[in-house]
Amino acid sequence: MRKVLDFHAHLFPDNIAEKAAKNLHEYYGLPLASNGKFEDLLASARRQKITAMVVHSTATTASQVEKVNSYVHETVTKYKNIYGFGTIHYAYPDFEKELERIKSMGLRGIKLHPDFQNFDIDDPKMFPIYEKIIDLDLPILFHVGDENTTASKPHRLANLMDRYPKMRVIAAHFGGYSDWEESYEVLAGRDLYMDTSSSLSNIDYGLAMKIIEKHGVDKFLFGTDFPLMYHEQELELFDKLPLSDADKEKILWDNGAKLLGIEDPDAEKTNIE
Repeated sequence: MRKVLDFHAHLFPDNIAEKAAKNLHEYYGLPLASNGKFEDLLASARRQKITAMVVHSTATTASQVEKVNSYVHETVTKYKNIYGFGTIHYAYPDFEKELERIKSMGLRGIKLHPDFQNFDIDDPKMFPIYEKIIDLDLPILFHVGDENTTASKPHRLANLMDRYPKMRVIAAHFGGYSDWEESYEVLAGRDLYMDTSSSLSNIDYGLAMKIIEKHGVDKFLFGTDFPLMYHEQELELFDKLPLSDADKEKILWDNGAKLLGIEDPDAEKTNIE
């Protein structure tokens, strides 16, 4: 049984899950696999014997920040091999204290969605927040790429990496959903990670391989973007990539485990318990 770390899965409280999932579907025009409830994510992971997951949510207003981070923490502490990322909002008044709380709770990084949180990736108002995150040595998972706004375009992330080359970055969606040519030009090959989520159902596989070959398999992570995809669906798309078994293992497990510093569990067991 191969080891799989889903590095990009959304976590919503049950009372808002269906609405949040529907909003994702309507905004991006992508098919929706699930109703977005956590029990459905668990069921999907267990069906495919997924080894571990990283879950996260985004605060679209400053008032949501503490609730989101507390919910992620409370959820991941109940399960073996589920890891959480916190979030922050540019309008949150005491961001340093909250980022320190995120770190103290054992959350492993920060998730930011520029388009939904209404900021440009390279906006100077974010610089103090980024600097605190860098000081705390937390990776940032950015949503990158959007057909509707320019806030998360790959070139903005390239600008940010020029300013903060030590920032630990994961650029979701092959470095830019729907902006894969730009990702290839300005992000591929830089010192950051990319994930595979919400891309393999739409990207040309020739272009996908060009990005992977330029960027390097050691800097790619597997992700489902649940609730947009179940694990079975995303793994089927991933396995169509003309990669060696060794390279697939790196993307599915090795790279993410190394990034988070997580131990190697018994691959013969379903480890999400």
